[in-house]
Amino acid sequence: MNAGIDTISAQRDAAPAPHGFCDEILRGLAQSPKRIAPKFFYDETGCQLFEEICRLDEYYLTRTEISILRENATEICQALREFSEVSVEKDQAIVCIVGDNLRYTPGVAARAFGALQGINIRMISQGASLLNLGFVVAARDAEKTVTLLHQEFFRCADPTVFD
Repeated sequence: MNAGIDTISAQRDAAPAPHGFCDEILRGLAQSPKRIAPKFFYDETGCQLFEEICRLDEYYLTRTEISILRENATEICQALREFSEVSVEKDQAIVCIVGDNLRYTPGVAARAFGALQGINIRMISQGASLLNLGFVVAARDAEKTVTLLHQEFFRCADPTVFD
């Protein structure tokens, strides 16, 4: 389901009509790619489901990106040096907020960065994707950052994220 221009807050607080819940879920799962509206993830059960989905083999993108960077860091830096000065900072973490049509959903960045007061954000990137707002924090702040974001957007923080 497409979040359209609704804010995440409105999605989080929207309760599905009891008779339309199954219909909406089934319509989303019949799409390609399969989709489930974010509003269905914002209770305790939904938070648990979301975390289980992230651990599935099919939810591979972040793990794949990290492995590509680790395996090819030297070559990537050498290629970039043809265009600009490059320096490498270790002990950094990339954190991403992912959601359908995120780029055009008003207030997401304000809520995210408002929740992260006291965390030093090193870099922000959104233009590359409609679905993702990425930023870099010190690795020592990664767990606290994700916990704060889960509390802001999902109303619960999953303690198993870093197991």
